[in-house]
Amino acid sequence: MLGFDRTVDEMEGARALNQSKPNKNLQHILTYPQKDRITHWMVQPKSLTWKHRPGRRFAKDGRRSVHAVDPVPTMACSMNTFRILFCSQKATFTLATCLAASGSALAIKDADNQGRWEQPCKSGPDAEVPGFLINMGPTGARGILKERSYIVKHIFKKSPASDVLEIDDEVYGANGKRFSSHTFGGGNHGIEGPIQDLGLAIEDSEGEDGILKLMVKRVGQDIEVDLQLETLGRFADTFPVDCEKTAILRDRANEYLMDNFGNVSSQGRCVATLALLSSDDKKAAAAGKRMALEWNKPYDATTWSWHLGFQGIALAEYHLLTGDRKVLKTLESTMELLGDAQWTTPINHWTTEQIKNSDQATIDKHQALYEGGFGHAPYSVIVERGGGGYGPMQWPTCLALMTWQLSKQCGLEVDQDAVDRSFQFLDHGTTDAGKIAYGGEFTLNN
Repeated sequence: MLGFDRTVDEMEGARALNQSKPNKNLQHILTYPQKDRITHWMVQPKSLTWKHRPGRRFAKDGRRSVHAVDPVPTMACSMNTFRILFCSQKATFTLATCLAASGSALAIKDADNQGRWEQPCKSGPDAEVPGFLINMGPTGARGILKERSYIVKHIFKKSPASDVLEIDDEVYGANGKRFSSHTFGGGNHGIEGPIQDLGLAIEDSEGEDGILKLMVKRVGQDIEVDLQLETLGRFADTFPVDCEKTAILRDRANEYLMDNFGNVSSQGRCVATLALLSSDDKKAAAAGKRMALEWNKPYDATTWSWHLGFQGIALAEYHLLTGDRKVLKTLESTMELLGDAQWTTPINHWTTEQIKNSDQATIDKHQALYEGGFGHAPYSVIVERGGGGYGPMQWPTCLALMTWQLSKQCGLEVDQDAVDRSFQFLDHGTTDAGKIAYGGEFTLNN
């Protein structure tokens, strides 16, 4: 989901949630402080400037109007390793991992988690976990999210929860305060309720003696149990700068990324590369450069738009940081592939055979608004196979725009018409409040 703000309290809760074992399904939020709120970004490269036009909902400096949150399953991390990652230099952003679920959304779609509570991921660090369960932070427990509680369904060995919590315990509060309510489904919400409240309690406990007092219902009896967490201190009011806790977690994140890079998707690879590239630590920065150069290989014409965008961002930022021209040929190839991947008119993706009770003229009016967007597969591939699959989405379109804009900074020639079409596509899917839709469902309201 793209485009909603969270209060400082909500982000404190999100920042405090972590895990005691690796989890490949992290949820990444890029943030920067804005007065009394935290505004979230998909990526905020220092060298990127959003193009602004009258009537568009994009800020001139790319920092005020476009708010993006997208939880994406990416890479694994270990205890207190990957919660906060502060990056400097060219790629200036903060990566806060809101470790809410082993699934892929801040707001759980429904109370049954689309049937995933009992569907193991089967691979990766969470393979031993019996389902796509909620990550209960550095406690080391995983659970089913209820409206006002967690039902514990897995406990990692040698974690703070080990030998303290039990399977099927219902955790309904922390540090003397009951959890508030979580709203399942769509809308402007996500981490409120047990997710946020547990995170805030963890922050309080880590800032004091590390004792997290959990309110538990066990076999019908209400009890209180104490979990010993690490005493990491509190996030500073100046977070993420001049913050000792952030520095600790950043350094641990860098170490983890250097030790565990590989077998991650393109979004994880992009985030890891940028994080290490921007480190002030020479060893981490050198590792980031190696990661960028290992990605310096052109994709082919069937490559999904997501991979192209993430690769383009990483290579462009690498060049802007180092001046190394070896990546420019690949970057040019990536932009050419993005041009073929973009949806362009005439768009004849849907017909009355697929959309019943509608006439073709109405369908054509709606699908014409998809021009300039990006879907999973390149549009050229979709046309060649005769349609099918998803339509374009705002998220991969944002990645393409960032690749193009960064490539301009690298001195490469960019197809401005293609850029304009993508901005128009985003404009169709952006509300007056600045919220950007995830997919192309906005056409039904135009």
